[in-house]
Amino acid sequence: MAELKLDRIPVIIPTLNPDHRLLEITSQLHDAGFAEIIIIDDGSDASCGEIFTALEQRSYCHILHHGVNRGKGAALKTAFMDYLSRHPGGRGGITTDDDGQHTLNDIINVAENFAREPDSLHLGCRNFDQDNVPWKSKFGNTLTRGIFRLLAGVSIADTQTGLRAIPAEVMELSLAIPGNRFEFETEMLLRAWDKNIKFNEITIETVYLDNNAGTHFHPIKDAALIYRVIFLHLMQQLFRFLLSSMSSALIDVLVFMFLIKCFAGTIFDEHTSLALPLLASCAVARIISAAWNYPVNRYWVFAVPPEKRTPWGTTLLKYLALGTAIFSVSYWTTFELAQHSSRTLLPYWKLLIDTGLFFFSFIIQKSFIFKRKS
Repeated sequence: MAELKLDRIPVIIPTLNPDHRLLEITSQLHDAGFAEIIIIDDGSDASCGEIFTALEQRSYCHILHHGVNRGKGAALKTAFMDYLSRHPGGRGGITTDDDGQHTLNDIINVAENFAREPDSLHLGCRNFDQDNVPWKSKFGNTLTRGIFRLLAGVSIADTQTGLRAIPAEVMELSLAIPGNRFEFETEMLLRAWDKNIKFNEITIETVYLDNNAGTHFHPIKDAALIYRVIFLHLMQQLFRFLLSSMSSALIDVLVFMFLIKCFAGTIFDEHTSLALPLLASCAVARIISAAWNYPVNRYWVFAVPPEKRTPWGTTLLKYLALGTAIFSVSYWTTFELAQHSSRTLLPYWKLLIDTGLFFFSFIIQKSFIFKRKS
């Protein structure tokens, strides 16, 4: 496939109350070879009218207006809809911020990567370990990156970067995102990840002007919206895991109850040993439920595209090791509780204990066993 040219890649800039730096940015982009710059005025004050008038006089600038401020996510969706409608069959474009914190060289670098791989999502990632990074930006990114990796299972160095090369497929996916503020960019990553879009992280210069005074990011409100998006994404997978686990637990408990009835003469006799019949009942019940649970988790709960799946033999061995560990904990705790209470409560103790192991199993399976290949 032939590479794209810079003049075929639009640059998309959402803006709110811009200053004259936006005029300089658009001039530099055009001089560098970008033929189309899409600017979304997200409800700027009337005092900015002079700037937008100057931009509208430039043939390479395409200006879109929101009557009121609707948020960065809404501005990007407006730009995506406009681009897709005017360029059917287009490959996508570059998004950048309006405050000059993305250098021209970095924008060109991201665009050149996109030209070579127009089906990948390219992210300009900042280095937050530098001394010039404001502490709140460093703390916020570190926290978000950690939560993003823990809950969503996606490792990205800069989840909130505004410098992105976005394929048309991701633009189309993003139009269905309900969020309209900064959480929009987080959910874009999650939806692209779910669709197996390749990510390419590109290290860029970390620039903060006036200690990032020009940002419109609200550290509490917008952070809460971002974490909400990540949490809801996790809940969707957790719900599937819950259904899988409940069905497996039902099989496990039913088989267990059937077997202890078969061993009733031994188990319910207080004068005989409990260990062997209980062990046999637990083991057989767990093996049968695992035979159901493993394929359901591999192909539905933690489903990834075939080319990204870890070989089934590897995941099965890890799954069996986890199952053995959980079985051991379940058995010994059930055994100990049964020793100190009525044996007729065995099924209920087991159900309670296995519920406690549920979340532990989910995290291990998501993070280590069924994790997609990088």
